[in-house]
Amino acid sequence: MGEMYTKHADKYAEAIENNAYNALYERPSTLALVGDVNNKRVLDLGCGPGVYAELFAKQGAAVTAIDLSEEMVALTQRR
Repeated sequence: MGEMYTKHADKYAEAIENNAYNALYERPSTLALVGDVNNKRVLDLGCGPGVYAELFAKQGAAVTAIDLSEEMVALTQRR
C-alpha cells in the first residue's frame, strides 16, 4: 500500500485537495470532531500530503506528521 501512495503521491494530493467529498464533507466533519487545537500537540498518523497537518499548524498546534510513504512526508514538509 505504501508503494502505491509513494508512486502516486502528487496525483493523490491533487485529487483530495478540493474535491467535493474531501473539501465539503470529510474534512469539515473531521475538523469539527477534533475541535480546538491551539497550543496543543497533534500527532497526524498517516498524514498523506499534509492537508490536516497544515490546517492544525495554522490553528496554532505543534504538529508531528508521520506517513508510511516518504513522498507523502515530503509533500507535507513542503506545505
